[in-house]
Amino acid sequence: MKKIIILALVLSIAVGIILMAVEFGSRDKENNIELRQHAPNISKNAVTPFKRLLREGDRLEEYVLRTDANGFILPSKIHDEPDIDIYFVGGSTTECETVKEILRFPYLVGRLLEEKTGLKVNAFNAGVGGNNSQHSLNILIHKILPLQPDIVVYHHNINDIVQLAYYGNYNAGVSNEEGDDKFSKLRGSTVRLDTKSIALQYKNALEGFVDACLSKGAQPVLMTQILRTSLDQTPNRLPESLELTIPQNPFDSVPEPAFLKVIHMIHKEFNSIIRDEASEHDLLLIDLDRLVPIASADLLSDNLVHYNDSGSVFVARVIAEQLLGSLGLKQVQHGGI
Repeated sequence: MKKIIILALVLSIAVGIILMAVEFGSRDKENNIELRQHAPNISKNAVTPFKRLLREGDRLEEYVLRTDANGFILPSKIHDEPDIDIYFVGGSTTECETVKEILRFPYLVGRLLEEKTGLKVNAFNAGVGGNNSQHSLNILIHKILPLQPDIVVYHHNINDIVQLAYYGNYNAGVSNEEGDDKFSKLRGSTVRLDTKSIALQYKNALEGFVDACLSKGAQPVLMTQILRTSLDQTPNRLPESLELTIPQNPFDSVPEPAFLKVIHMIHKEFNSIIRDEASEHDLLLIDLDRLVPIASADLLSDNLVHYNDSGSVFVARVIAEQLLGSLGLKQVQHGGI
């Protein structure tokens, strides 16, 4: 019976890769797959997240998000004949919409590596707000791998939690337009979570990403994700069943403690799965969960996961240092990162 359940979960993920309904995508005509990605050649303004929660007198920062002809966030392609092409996939924490263009960590990592190594490095930001691992797997297979990347950096956790906790699998949920709340019909309701199923689905999605990279000769790099909370230590073992009341207001930067406690437990488990996957396949792990001082409010634009300008710069330096130390990049002495 256990084997049948596991098989069903694996098949569910495989079907989801093909059939997933996505929001503002463009279609891969050859494979008839829609990708949840940014449209090419766009330019739009964004403001500080959670603007509704700003105190009177707080300054409202405005940012610009532009994309290149392939829908990657600008700045992107710097060199026509690079030594290394690095692609970053993830959700809003990779997209860094409310960070200044030249300070978004995917771009900045490329510049720091160039400064340190003398190599020509292109660093592409394929992050899209709201994307989870399955969205990025679609982008990886149908968009990034055909471009023959050298390195692909994975940065997912919280959006997978929301999708799997709210709906129980990757395939459920109604497609929505940009700006709409995909989970509006669930808000205020209480759901019971099968944590073993959720963890297994996340692990399978992560393994799919790693296998796809390795099959095409790209080097996968896995990053854990931060989640700043003021909670006490959570249990080392994830309970088999949990209850979660979905917040009424999706724009709350500080959810109710009971909600945050459940999210924190699953987040911790997902980061452990990332670490185990990196160890199993002897991959570079950039453990941001342990390398970023999340107690500092100076690095985040809200109280949970999103970096501000300073946080993005800090993370870029951490990532560049880890890439230099572990991937055998040629180094020239220009001082520390």
